[in-house]
Amino acid sequence: MTTPTTIRPQRTIVVTISILMSCVSAGLGGIGLWELSMAGFPDGHRTQYERMAHTPMFALAWLSIACSLYFLYLAVTAMRPRRGNRLLLAAIAYACIMPGLFLFLQYRLQHAADLVPSDDTARRLEAASR
Repeated sequence: MTTPTTIRPQRTIVVTISILMSCVSAGLGGIGLWELSMAGFPDGHRTQYERMAHTPMFALAWLSIACSLYFLYLAVTAMRPRRGNRLLLAAIAYACIMPGLFLFLQYRLQHAADLVPSDDTARRLEAASR
């Protein structure tokens, strides 16, 4: 049987990790949204890659912010049983899935951008066909 003295340190650890994970995921989501807002800076010209990457990166950034809200929820409800297990599962899933999705999207979009001709190449091909 657990006594109040053994519950207190466990609860403190769960709350601390939940708050840290919430800060990290909110920070990563904010950085992602900030990078998207700076696309095309300073001249307003957005490359083909930036146009293709906007929607998936926007979704990843908001997913990261949603995860930060979930981690805050886990911190608030840390007294309930088995919240430590959910926190551990959510933290592992976030730590594995989000970087994997980010790297996969970077790789796929980079190669897709190589397949699509740039604006200069399209103009040259159009001029050559006249």
